[in-house]
Amino acid sequence: MDREDDFLLFTDAPVPLPGPNFGNSVIGIRKRILWTLFFLPFRLRSERVDLFHGPANFELPPFAPCRLVSTVHDLIPLHFPELVSKKFYLLFRSLIGRTLRNSDRVITDSEFSRQDILQRFPVPPEKVVVTPLAPHPRFTAGGDDERDREVCERYGLRGRYILFVGVFEPRKNIPFLVEAFTAFRHDFAEGKDFQLALAGGAGYQGGEIAEEIRRQKLDPAVRLLGYVPDGDLPSLYRQAELLVFPSRYEGFGLPPLEAMACGTPVLAADTSSLPEIVGTAGEVFPLGTPEELAERMASLFTAPARLREMRDAGLERAATFTWEKTAAMTLDIYRQVLGETGAGE
Repeated sequence: MDREDDFLLFTDAPVPLPGPNFGNSVIGIRKRILWTLFFLPFRLRSERVDLFHGPANFELPPFAPCRLVSTVHDLIPLHFPELVSKKFYLLFRSLIGRTLRNSDRVITDSEFSRQDILQRFPVPPEKVVVTPLAPHPRFTAGGDDERDREVCERYGLRGRYILFVGVFEPRKNIPFLVEAFTAFRHDFAEGKDFQLALAGGAGYQGGEIAEEIRRQKLDPAVRLLGYVPDGDLPSLYRQAELLVFPSRYEGFGLPPLEAMACGTPVLAADTSSLPEIVGTAGEVFPLGTPEELAERMASLFTAPARLREMRDAGLERAATFTWEKTAAMTLDIYRQVLGETGAGE
């Protein structure tokens, strides 16, 4: 998008460059915190950088000789310290305040996260700006039906199924979904025809969640797919009857947006940023009891016209989120900050 300014990518190993106005400055240190806090500031000075963008939540170089933009995706460690490792929690808690103070602009993914930051930290409101994320272009409603079916069969999905996509960790609320699906299968006639596909690798405590599901000897209709490569995910979305996303907290929540881009109806929890992302294109539900969610799923599957309406509305909504828009907004933030400081280009 920008052919006028020079961009320098700071990495710990060489990376391909996306254009002639890009360079790569390699700092061969593999420890992320050491890399950011101790080695990066010196390199910023020697490279005569005007503005540095740190996209990794709380990791921003101190004593930087330039203007600073940071991306703070969410405040999950502060809300749910039990859901992250103690080391990560202590690092986040000790560094996030300084990152917010030192940044000339703070980029975050949703209005929910923006308000969360402003409520917890004394940051000027104009300093925190939202640049929404977007689905990868691979997530489209148009696909090869034969290949899509082959992918599903490879994962043991041979009929109608409800899909969940996300890393296995406590805040994703997967056991709640499994209980709701079990009730759906048991209490509603249409439930007998369905499988539940849980796609995602193990995050923090994720192995324990998967083991608990296996230990319960649940209906064989519950399929643990494990980590699914990017190339297979669109097929799983397109063939699914419904994406159910019961997460307790999301700074943004890409899976509902990816599902809508693939023409899959979305039923998401009414928590954190999810209503903001889904809008009126899908449906949201309160995290009450599993039985209530089972009833909600049953009501959708007895209303095919509503599901078709959700598919169409989801496609329209997903099309409004693009990485081109995100990039343009980010570039505008850089230029605002540089204009305020009178820095060179």
